[in-house]
Amino acid sequence: MEMVNVESSNIESIGYDGFLLRLRIKFLTSEKVYAFDGVSPELHLEFMESESKGSFFYKRIKGKFDLIK
Repeated sequence: MEMVNVESSNIESIGYDGFLLRLRIKFLTSEKVYAFDGVSPELHLEFMESESKGSFFYKRIKGKFDLIK
């Protein structure tokens, strides 16, 4: 899955697999890539178009989707 670098003070890059509905996020403060299952293509698009990726993550993704370890 391709990771796309984004402008954010918290997030380095974001990747998305529309077939698996899996969102991957790499934060600036960690070497790990976190994966979340069940994320719709529409939500992924909203995330990518959001002005603040960090705020969007904390309001719309964190704690609302299964974290894959």
